Amino acid sequence: MDGRDDRVESNWITPEFLEFFCRANDLVIGCGGVAERLWVSPFGFAGEAPRERIGDIVRDSVNFEVIPMNGPDGARYFMTRPELESQLRKSF
Repeated sequence: MDGRDDRVESNWITPEFLEFFCRANDLVIGCGGVAERLWVSPFGFAGEAPRERIGDIVRDSVNFEVIPMNGPDGARYFMTRPELESQLRKSF
């Protein structure tokens, strides 16, 4: 272990940036755990998490559920944080 916190490199994925990505690509993205599931869409955030926890949930998530808004019913796939980061970098 080299002593660095790998999450620091991923802090650039903010809830607002994820919302912008969803808007640009017509996506809904789910993240978090069972107790605090968060959904990000072009219309904002939805879920049971308190507003002040939204940033923490996005930052701490390692897997993301992606649902294309214009895809066939039931279409969804999962991405790891590195995969999502790669897609975000390609998009902007």
